[in-house]
Amino acid sequence: MMISGVYRLFTYIPWESIPEEYKQFFNADAEKDWNTDLDAFKEKNIALDVNAEIKAILRGMVKKNITHSLGLIPITLADIFMCGINVGRFQGELSKIISDFSKNIEIDRALAEQLALLSTIELLKKMIDSVDISLSFDIDEVTEKLITEYTKKLEDATNEILTELKENSEKGAS
Repeated sequence: MMISGVYRLFTYIPWESIPEEYKQFFNADAEKDWNTDLDAFKEKNIALDVNAEIKAILRGMVKKNITHSLGLIPITLADIFMCGINVGRFQGELSKIISDFSKNIEIDRALAEQLALLSTIELLKKMIDSVDISLSFDIDEVTEKLITEYTKKLEDATNEILTELKENSEKGAS
């Protein structure tokens, strides 16, 4: 999962600095265009990228695509690293979230998704604070809406099951 972060780090360095064994994985035209945007990588532009990446992570969470959302975090970590921040502790937290999600999903998918969501939001908040950027939205408000949506769907499914059980028991009693 960290491969996407490594790729992102490569975008910050000149083509000549990328080790030869990695160049084979890039488009054949990459060498020609690679160095054209290097001057655009300023912290304010990186902050805009981080904002967009966090939105993408949350959009994945809305769709309950936890694995995809977690896969976007290494890209954000790479951007934060380029702002001079040590991201080792964030990588550790991400690894724990992934490990816990993998274990919990075997037990209860809905609960695993909610735990991953909450853990991911806490990680994102720490990452945001580390680079001192402002999001264009309130992450706590988004979290509350996401949890409400998860809970509502769970309640709806439970009510549906209870109604079906009640109907079946009434049919059996008559």
